[in-house]
This record gives sequence, structure tokens and C-alpha cells, in this order.
Amino acid sequence: MRRAAAILTTACLAVAAAGFAAGGQEGMGTARLSGEVRDEAGLPLAGVRVALLHVETGINRVATSDDKGKWAVLGLGSGVWRITLSLAGYRMRVEDTVVRQTGRNIPFKSVLRPLPTEGPAADTGVDLVEEGNRLFEAGRYEEALAVYRKFFEKHPRRFQVHFNIGNCLKEMGDYDGARTSYGRVLDAVGQGERGLAGSALAAKTIAAVGEIALRRGDPAAARAEFERAISLYPQFAGLPYGIGEIYAANGRSEDALAYFELAARIKPDWPDPWLQLGRLRLKANDVENALKDFRTYLALAPDISNAGEIRELIESLAKK
Repeated sequence: MRRAAAILTTACLAVAAAGFAAGGQEGMGTARLSGEVRDEAGLPLAGVRVALLHVETGINRVATSDDKGKWAVLGLGSGVWRITLSLAGYRMRVEDTVVRQTGRNIPFKSVLRPLPTEGPAADTGVDLVEEGNRLFEAGRYEEALAVYRKFFEKHPRRFQVHFNIGNCLKEMGDYDGARTSYGRVLDAVGQGERGLAGSALAAKTIAAVGEIALRRGDPAAARAEFERAISLYPQFAGLPYGIGEIYAANGRSEDALAYFELAARIKPDWPDPWLQLGRLRLKANDVENALKDFRTYLALAPDISNAGEIRELIESLAKK
């Protein structure tokens, strides 16, 4: 439940909620995406952080450019991926691309431009956000919290960082503090033209509030928040998937099953919900339906890294 990262775009902080919508790392597909990053003089840039966000599910992938400025990521699913390139001292670059399972995905050739050395534009806070992300991903929540707060002190208009702050507080057990931070995000988002509807950040924030309710032993309140979150962004398959992970982690298999099923209905060509459904049904001794789920998973991702393991499991179950 700690596999989340925040991505700072040139316009604002776009964040993926810790504890949900960051799962599904086991396999989305078999596509490969690669690229090359250079500076304005045409020289390769090493150490560029390449963050990929699957827009439909919220799944993240991360790579780093090598000494030749090249990077590559395997195992990507179909759909729109947002690529965020960041390196200290350079302007962040954000690009969207459509990834397909068949054919060759065209390599990205990107140019990063240096930041100004003076004036407000010279300090975007990118380094602080990246540091906070790394600390959070490593489970060093108190340190991450300090970094995110330092960022907000320097950039008080970037309200989105309160989501990151709330995630840290939640993992530290300060649920009241986390809810206050999440409330600041919702208050700010709600002031826009559309309000909360259609906002991925708002939906993830409300789901995080639901997770707090579940941790506090109030499943009815948790479900109300989860349903509210989904109603704001019903086409976002990563949201019910992440909620399913929350329920599974809390030992509520029936609830988890319902949300994984919803994720599979929203995005039926996404392999991960089918794998989770198979595991839960197998745990409940529903072998017949578990077999169907595992076979669907393999049909969607025949070359995924755990394909051999799942095939062996199918063969074993089919003999019973």
C-alpha cells in the first residue's frame, strides 16, 4: 500500500494516491516504450528521471536515462501514458503518448532546457518534490513530510502538495492531521469551474479519506467515501482497483472482490483486476471462476513476467 509517487508537472502537482491507484504493478501488458533525452546543445543527459503515468488507471512506472541519455520501460499496457522528464537544473517536460501492444511504439526524442539562474522561475521546487517522493516510497514518512512542507512554504499556491502531506500523516497514524490536509485539497479543487466532478485528484483524495475510515474501524463510512470517489470519476479504473487493494489488505475479501470486478468492467482489457479476482476466488475455493479469471489474465498478457507461474497454477487447478 505504499507504492505511490507524486508527479510534478509544469502546471501543477499531479499526484497518485498512496494506498490506492498505485497498484497493478504486476503486469499491464507487454509493450515497450523508449526514448532519448538531450540538452539544447544536443548532448545526452544522464540521470533524467522518467516518470510514466497511465492516465486511465493511475499506474506508475519509473526509469532513469543512462550515460547516452537513453531510457526504456517494458511491460506497459495500452492507452495514454503521461511522460514526465525531470532533472535538477532543467525545466520539467511533460508529454502524452498512446501506447499500443502491436507494432513498434515510436521512441521519444526529448530536449530539456535549463532553468533560469535568477528570478522566481529559477526555483520551481522540482528537487524538493522529487526528494519527498523518494523518501515516501522508501517508507521514510517523517522525512518526506518535512520536505513536502518545505516545498509548500516556498510555493504556497501549489495546494496539491497537501495531498502528499496527508498521505505522510496517514501512514504515520495521524488520521486527524491527514484529514485536515485532504480537506485543504478538496476545498481548493472545489473552487474551480467544474468543482470536484471529473477531478482525478479529488476522487483519489476522497478515497484516501475512506481508507482512514476503514483503518478506524468504520466500514460504513469508508464505503460511503469510496462510492463518492467513484461517482466523481467513474471512468477511472484505477480507483476501484485501488479500493479493492485497500479492502484486501484489511481482510475484507468480499468487498475487495466487488471493486476488482468493477475495475474489470470499466477496463476489461486491463489484466491486473483479473489476476486479483482469480486470487480472491481461489482463496474462497471458487476454483471454476478462478480458472476463468486466470485464463483471462493470460489471454490479455500472455508474455507477462509471471505468465509461467500462472500457467502452472491453471494446470494444477484444472486437474482437481
